[in-house]
Amino acid sequence: MKHAKKLVSILLVLAMALTLSVAAFAADTGSITVTNPHKEADGTYATYTAYKIFNLSYAGTAYTYTINSTDDVYNTVKEYADVEANGLTLTPSTDNNFVVTVSDTFVAAKFAAHLKDNIDDLGAGTALTKTGDTVSATELALGYYFVDSTLGTLCALTSTDADAEITEKNEEPTATKDVKEDSTNTWGEKNDAAIGETVEFRATITAKAGALNYILHDTMSNGLTFNNTSVVVTLNTATVGQTNYEVKVDDLADNCTFEVVFTQDFCDTLKDNDTIVVTYSAVVDSDAVIADTGNPNEIKLTYGENNEFETTPDTTTTYVWEFNIYKYTGETLPGTALANAKFKLSTDTTGNDVIDLVALGNNKYRVAKDGETNTVSEFTTDTTGKIEIEGLDEGTYYLHETEAPTGYNALTAPVTVIIDHSGNVKDSVNGEALENKTVNVENNTGTELPTTGGMGTTVLYVIGALLVVGAIVLLVSKKRMSMAEAAE
Repeated sequence: MKHAKKLVSILLVLAMALTLSVAAFAADTGSITVTNPHKEADGTYATYTAYKIFNLSYAGTAYTYTINSTDDVYNTVKEYADVEANGLTLTPSTDNNFVVTVSDTFVAAKFAAHLKDNIDDLGAGTALTKTGDTVSATELALGYYFVDSTLGTLCALTSTDADAEITEKNEEPTATKDVKEDSTNTWGEKNDAAIGETVEFRATITAKAGALNYILHDTMSNGLTFNNTSVVVTLNTATVGQTNYEVKVDDLADNCTFEVVFTQDFCDTLKDNDTIVVTYSAVVDSDAVIADTGNPNEIKLTYGENNEFETTPDTTTTYVWEFNIYKYTGETLPGTALANAKFKLSTDTTGNDVIDLVALGNNKYRVAKDGETNTVSEFTTDTTGKIEIEGLDEGTYYLHETEAPTGYNALTAPVTVIIDHSGNVKDSVNGEALENKTVNVENNTGTELPTTGGMGTTVLYVIGALLVVGAIVLLVSKKRMSMAEAAE
């Protein structure tokens, strides 16, 4: 895993007027040491440079930070101090000197970002050099120092702690991804969806102070179509205005699906562990992978002065399922396959909420998307007795036989089809997974009832006539017997 880096500067401000007791013999110079500097995969170390921003003088327990109008950093600092809301004040003293004070509105990270943006105007700076497993700079005049590094740390040197140590936290922003499972309204690493269904995604960025050039990259597989009007951004649950970011879908260097590019002004407001949440959606389209590896969606965050560093990618997967039908007759499987059985698939037992399908050929159908033409709501088995239906979400479906093959009785109730979150097709009675995801539908032969005008009515007429003749013969016979008895 590539260890990402961050070109930012995090400001560590010590109070401008210290009331701590001072050692009797204070040093005139100091040093800065990074005890665990960032190390790249190739063994090279990050570069650290120290810039003195303010001068330090003290008398007893009174400490004063100053800046001179002839200092290289003066114009950069004054530009920041001229904005009253920034909380940094330069009060004229003597000999072009200004006393530096801060108020409660002063934001260290924001000041650090300003220094970073104008780093070319801060003067030469002093490079920290590698010694063993540390990097350091020595013989530095006491003052308030800005230390620029790939992961960024700032240090202030004072007479009470002339030899300052910086512990590199190796902190970097993080970006994680979730997808919403609509059946439970929960977020996680995977979900199920049908073709044509809209899927919701959520990217969560944990920011760091002094953020530089944050860009969120999202790469969707071919089975997902991004809805570029669906992006919503929040910062610590508060909605972020669209002037603070841009959603880009064209001419993207890394061939991702889209980018959310945050403005540097927005990045400058970020503090350690601020939470940026980006929500958006995509539609599962006809190119979706059925079962198997699913349809991945990957994100990463890039950042840095030239946007050259990135977080570890994070991925969610959207799964789409299928099931098979086998129509047969016989006491045991495989029996005899039956052709010309007609079915429809619905999400209700009555068969009203029919699922429209698109014929793909070779006895295969998929769920239709909204607006598709040439759809069918009914499908028919051929001599193999087999049908395959793909593009389904997890859930319960009902298979209705609308017409049985000639000579067979149609089903009197729908067949229940259950697909679970793992894509298993389950027996609706015992809950066991069906072999080959196949629902076996049996038909039995029936006795054909007579129809009007057919041979059946002719038989009835003949039988009726014979009964009439028999009755007449019986009456005549009884009458003759009665006459014979009377004659005797």
